[in-house]
Amino acid sequence: MNDEREMLGKLPRTRPHVESPRRVAARERAARADSVPEPSVAADPEPKSATSGFEQLARAGFGLAGGAAAIGMRLAGRAAGEIGKAVGRR
Repeated sequence: MNDEREMLGKLPRTRPHVESPRRVAARERAARADSVPEPSVAADPEPKSATSGFEQLARAGFGLAGGAAAIGMRLAGRAAGEIGKAVGRR
């Protein structure tokens, strides 16, 4: 009687298990990644950055100039907004 009262009737309570090929491939990749040991990292005799001191100084200068320009634009936007508010009040 309980089956007759249900909205779905006599459908099974669980779905048949069919796994997608993508999930199977992902599980296999994860298993391979877990089983492969990480190679040991040898010490590099070369420094990690190949840039000269002059290039680093130039990059820092450009970064500083860009930050100053962004602050200037933000302040100019606020000033324009305040001027617009003041003109609109008249």
